[in-house]
Amino acid sequence: MKIFIQIFFYLAVVKGYTQNINITYVIDKGAKDFHGQHTKHTYEAALSILGDESFYKPVGEFKEKEEISLLYNEKDKETGYTYTSNIWQTIQNTYIEYYFNHKKKEQISLIRKEKAYLIKEPLEPIHWKITTTKKLLENYVCTKAIGKIENHFVVAWFAPKITTMAGPEGYHGLPGLILMIEKPDQSTIRMKSIVFDSIKAKKLTPPSKGVLIERAAFETIQKEQDEKQAIQDATNFFND
Repeated sequence: MKIFIQIFFYLAVVKGYTQNINITYVIDKGAKDFHGQHTKHTYEAALSILGDESFYKPVGEFKEKEEISLLYNEKDKETGYTYTSNIWQTIQNTYIEYYFNHKKKEQISLIRKEKAYLIKEPLEPIHWKITTTKKLLENYVCTKAIGKIENHFVVAWFAPKITTMAGPEGYHGLPGLILMIEKPDQSTIRMKSIVFDSIKAKKLTPPSKGVLIERAAFETIQKEQDEKQAIQDATNFFND
């Protein structure tokens, strides 16, 4: 594999071609019920890297709303008996496409939440702390990094041998391809497969169809929709 990668990059330089890498990731999302218990559901996404550009989007069947059955135990304070209950919870899956131009430090996000929104903004850096911890993922020696995004931390495992600053979802900025992300809510993003290719230089096509909106305005809309969904979930819970 190492020899193949070296030959690939040699041909990319000598032939005047641009490196092209296509990665498939499996996203394993954690969801909590009202008692803090976890369930998980998965989908796949694809990351295309062409020179300084990268484009990430979900692939295959993507459900924006998903009904998940949750089992939990509850003890009756008066009788002391433990009852097993079953409820249905609506999980919101937000469809997002990410286009990054790492050289120009530009980002375009297409977010589909009832309607499609398009956000164009500068590529914000993520503050990473690279550790000395290593592990093997898909035959690549990966290094652990801890990143702070707003008020939470994520763990990333990146492969220095694959020279790109790209990664899945909105994660980027490490000296090597990010193969795995571990989030505080027990969600994970892990590389399933990778394909190296060399093609004549061209640009990736960034997303363009959607209502152009500022980040702050979108976050206000998102907050209102999340509050509405929370009320609906609580209503369904007490009606069951």
